[in-house]
Amino acid sequence: MRIEHLEEFLALVDTRSFSEAAVLCHVSQSGLSKHIAAIETELGAELVKRPSNPPELTRCGMSFAHDARVIVNEYLAAVGRIEAIKHGAEQQVVLGYWLPAARSYIKSLNAWMKRNASHFKIKPVSLSLAEIETALLNHSIDAALTIAQDDVFENQCNSLLVKEERLLLAVNKKHPLAAFDKVKLVDLQGEVMMGPSLDYMPVVRDHLKAIFGELSGYDSHPRFDDVETMLLNVESGTGIGMVMEHNRSNYGDRIRFLSVQEEEESGFTIPLKLFWLKEAEQSYSRAHIIAYLKKAFASIAD
Repeated sequence: MRIEHLEEFLALVDTRSFSEAAVLCHVSQSGLSKHIAAIETELGAELVKRPSNPPELTRCGMSFAHDARVIVNEYLAAVGRIEAIKHGAEQQVVLGYWLPAARSYIKSLNAWMKRNASHFKIKPVSLSLAEIETALLNHSIDAALTIAQDDVFENQCNSLLVKEERLLLAVNKKHPLAAFDKVKLVDLQGEVMMGPSLDYMPVVRDHLKAIFGELSGYDSHPRFDDVETMLLNVESGTGIGMVMEHNRSNYGDRIRFLSVQEEEESGFTIPLKLFWLKEAEQSYSRAHIIAYLKKAFASIAD
């Protein structure tokens, strides 16, 4: 079975016309008919109903059309990869990432790829949480490195846990709590507990509400659309707030970061994950990319 014959079959599927398909594929109409008949002989199944005008696919034809399109697309992608290697080019992998939590991993990822998969070139794209979801669903990026998302998004994706990001309490250095390394929830009663807005980090906000929701006045406390503004308010003494651990490297000289100690401390973490669409694994070329990304992040995480 030749790729050109599969392309001719797909042209017939798309145009529903033997004459138009023949013109598109630069073959005679009789030649196209013979090529499709040869495919049917090889498969032992009729793909096109005869006689029918316009041409109609049989059930086998409809099933094979899907598979033939995958085969042709993967063949063309494979040829493209070979040509890129022959000419010293690299295959670009577009990785969307949420800047605060994932930034530190990009350098390590590039180093791993250079050592183990030099034919891939990582193109990192910094995106907001909302932009990451849209870009992945629109196939603008191959994968995304970000914190846990809502259930609707996660149900469309597979993922690999990269790190459990700890949640720490940020307090002004002159705050009475700053004298401790660890505090308990009971110690926070009466404090102004600031946090992210629903639009900024809905998953994190829901997570924090589940932990701190019983604190007096929690729902009426200030909410912010970015961590930087919230931490500036912590620094000025407006209130305290829970943030992810990566913020300590940027603000540790200005703000005190404490652990919150409870019996079930697993609640004080947010998963950082590598996400990719489930449907991507149905494409060999995309599955190939995902396989290398999974190997890379598994190695980096260790």
